Amino acid sequence: RLNISAGPIGAVKLGSYSSMVFEDGDKVKSDGDFNLNILRYGATARIGYENFNIYGTYYFTPMFKTDMGPGGLDLFPFEIGIAFTIDD
Repeated sequence: RLNISAGPIGAVKLGSYSSMVFEDGDKVKSDGDFNLNILRYGATARIGYENFNIYGTYYFTPMFKTDMGPGGLDLFPFEIGIAFTIDD
């Protein structure tokens, strides 16, 4: 069985925080938007055989608000990976 699928993907940021734990056990937690975009959209594709799949996702919107990323760069996130499915 050959599996092929593709389609749009989107996300909405509901909240964000950063947490740091130091070697001495101290913890610092920060809430904020960290200049992340609230909405993002992209495309995803998956191909596989039997229970093994390879997938990829690319987002067309930058991760951070315009000119607010590290070094003023627009970063476009992507993912690649493998997936295994279990059939009953």
